[in-house]
Amino acid sequence: MLVGGPPTDRYGVLFIELLALVVLAPFASSGGSVRLVTFVLAVAIVVTTLRAVGAGLVVVRVALLAGFALAAALSWVSATSGSLGNSVGVALIACVVVIGPPLLVRRVFRRRRFGVQDVLAALCAYLQVALFFTYVYTAVDLFSRDPFFAQGASTAASDYLYFSFVTMLTLGYGDLTPATDLGRVLIIVETLVGQIFLVVLVAYLVGSMVGGGGPVAESHGDRPPDDVGVA
Repeated sequence: MLVGGPPTDRYGVLFIELLALVVLAPFASSGGSVRLVTFVLAVAIVVTTLRAVGAGLVVVRVALLAGFALAAALSWVSATSGSLGNSVGVALIACVVVIGPPLLVRRVFRRRRFGVQDVLAALCAYLQVALFFTYVYTAVDLFSRDPFFAQGASTAASDYLYFSFVTMLTLGYGDLTPATDLGRVLIIVETLVGQIFLVVLVAYLVGSMVGGGGPVAESHGDRPPDDVGVA
């Protein structure tokens, strides 16, 4: 995983890592150790993403070093200031997670033929977007003096994960609603991104496969040249 080179275009490990982060995300702001584990997992997701899309060895090493540096800084901030540590930690995790979707979408659109792995890559990007907004909502609430939700201050970190996925899927339960203009703007952005993913990207990939695109050949000969930071 830590060796740069040709893209693997295999996203099973990434999907498992994302599911693990979904499970841990509700507890990211509950304590220093849990938040640190969550952040390390987020860095692992970025590294796996870079390897899958064919990032070079230098890029992967820089991502690892930056991740270790941020993890050390996060541990220090958490030890010196509780509430500030929660806010900074969640904001850092959001910054790390947001790196993945553009790389995955870019890689998918560089393909000449589509297969199951490309659909899995799109789903991974979809999960990363939902997780990103989970951390954004959490960070906004932690940094702001006013509660993020109109129903009052949230005491459960799982509310943000639940709210993000409900927003992304446009389920509209209504038990949680934003209280600020910033929250409403963020919800509009997440809803638009979610619909673009579901209606445009995933539907296009599945339609291409059903329409005769077929699975991608195992050899790399049908891929266009990749220039994603190859060392």
